Amino acid sequence: MAIIRIWRSLYGTKMHLRRKPAFYRRPGSPIPAKTFLPVHLNRHPDCDYEPIGHHGTAWTGKHRRSRQLVVVKEVTHARLADFSHFAGVAHVNVARQLGIYHVRSQAYLAYEYVDLDVLEALPLSQEEISAVVSQVSARPIPSASGEEMMVAIDYLRKRLFTFRIDAVRVTAGGVVKIVPDWSFEPTADPGIREANDAYLAADLETFMTTMEPNERRWTRHALGFLGELGSGRLPLTHPYLNRASSQSRLREAARFSVQRRLAGDYGTKS
Repeated sequence: MAIIRIWRSLYGTKMHLRRKPAFYRRPGSPIPAKTFLPVHLNRHPDCDYEPIGHHGTAWTGKHRRSRQLVVVKEVTHARLADFSHFAGVAHVNVARQLGIYHVRSQAYLAYEYVDLDVLEALPLSQEEISAVVSQVSARPIPSASGEEMMVAIDYLRKRLFTFRIDAVRVTAGGVVKIVPDWSFEPTADPGIREANDAYLAADLETFMTTMEPNERRWTRHALGFLGELGSGRLPLTHPYLNRASSQSRLREAARFSVQRRLAGDYGTKS
């Protein structure tokens, strides 16, 4: 009763209760997320992953408990601090890092396993090649909510300043993912950043002409886009790039290529 009398003397006889506003986020707005990259000191990655295939300085591993597939690559960084550049990289079109291992003087990075190298899915139609390039290069038009998701190349340019592309791969669902060269040390130097854009343009040009070496088969927009790349520019808003339905266009080709490879592996084993 004493508590009630004190309350009435302060606030009157009526107690006005206010509901706390519910958490609200505008539809379509991205939710920021921080990524944390586990670091394993004095531990070799084969303690956690069983090697099931080697290719160059990398190998495919299967987690000894969860059976998750990953790629483990030896990187040339001598200092763990160098990995801080990559620790916050999180993008749907960039292969996801899963952990760093440092043992003696060697460093290894475990990252997401992606089903196919895009070149394994060849031959691709003009529309499918455009879908591949658009997923990693096109800068999308803002949505009705005013938000947009930077695509992989633009995202990495803003996040790492400079980087190199080690591979371009695609999932069975048609999602294209860049695998950066994890041994390349990013820098914010403006001169080097400008030169890096020219390197990226040359890499994309080579990648496209490898997918379709016959110039006569390229569309007018494709030739214009290749011309921009040949000049050392990254035309991220070029008409050739159309992110709409790019994933669905690739899905069928990617699934067929995965099935073809599995059938080949089965035939080899039998």
